[in-house]
Amino acid sequence: MKLFKRSGRLFISGMEIASVIYLLLLSIQVQTTFPSAKNIFSILIMGGLIGIFSGLLNIDDYRIELPIHFVVTFLIVLGIMFINGWVEWQNPTFWLAFGIEYLFVYGLAWLIVFLSGNLKVKRINKTLRKRNQSLKK
Repeated sequence: MKLFKRSGRLFISGMEIASVIYLLLLSIQVQTTFPSAKNIFSILIMGGLIGIFSGLLNIDDYRIELPIHFVVTFLIVLGIMFINGWVEWQNPTFWLAFGIEYLFVYGLAWLIVFLSGNLKVKRINKTLRKRNQSLKK
C-alpha cells in the first residue's frame, strides 16, 4: 500500500511539473497547433510517468543515475511526441530544435524540482525552529 501511495504522489508531482512547463511552452508558442484534449492528457500522463521514474531513482551517484534519467525521460518525451504527431522523422532541423528544446526543458524541470525542494526544506526548518523555541520556554 505504501508503494501505491508513493507512486500516486510521484505521479501527481510529475503532472504538476509537466503542466507548468507545458503552459510555459504554449505561452512562447513552441506548439504551433491549438492544444487538444489528447495533447493535454498525454502531457499529464507523460509528466506522471517521468515523476514515478524520477522517484524510483535515489540519486546518490549523479554520474550514473542522471544519464539514465536523461535518456529514459527523453524516450518518454519522444513517445508522447510521437503519439501526438509532433515528430518529423526525416527533418534534421526538427531534431536540432527538439534537442535544444529538450535540454532547455529538462534543465527547467530540474530547476523547478530544486527550488520546490528548497522551499519545502525551509518550511520544515522554520517549523522545527518554532517548535524548538516553544519547547525551551
